[in-house]
Parts: sequence; structure tokens; C-alpha cells
Amino acid sequence: MKKHIIIISFIIAISVTFTAVTVANTEKNATQNETAAEEYEKFYIISDYCGRLAVFDTSTEMPLEIYDIFTSSLPETDIKEIEAGIPVRATELQKKIEEYTS
Repeated sequence: MKKHIIIISFIIAISVTFTAVTVANTEKNATQNETAAEEYEKFYIISDYCGRLAVFDTSTEMPLEIYDIFTSSLPETDIKEIEAGIPVRATELQKKIEEYTS
């Protein structure tokens, strides 16, 4: 009878451990998916900073990156858009910057 209790206790312990690990992994994956979704939806602003092309986070006034591209050297339509600020998704930011650098 004692052997049965020990075996049942062992099986329960393994089941509890397996369930805990599964729940932890599920929560970790959910957090990673939320972070990826937030990054996909995150927007930046391409604008002018001291006469140069710059990228701003929507929550800050200081640029995250300043490029060696003088906005005055760009076509007039681009200058007006940049002065107004161009919202760009994080996933499209590099491509949009490359449009001004090439």
C-alpha cells in the first residue's frame, strides 16, 4: 500500500511540475508576442532638427537619430512634409530614411 501512495505522489509531483513549466512557457510566449505586436505598431516621426533629417520617438522632443542629410537639399515637397512631420511605422522606418539618402 505504501508503494502505491509513493507512486501516486510521484506521478502527481511530475504532473504539477509539467503543468507549471507549460504555463510559464505559455506566459513567456504571450509576452513576446505582445512585444512584437507593440513594435510593429510603434510609430516614429521623421522631421527636421536644426536643418537636418531626424527621427523622433512620438513620446520625446529630442531626436533619436540625426542624419547627415540637410533638409534644404531635398525637393520642396519633401521639405514641407518633413517640416510637418511624417509618421512612420517602425517596420517602415529604415525604408523611408533610405528614400531620402539615395
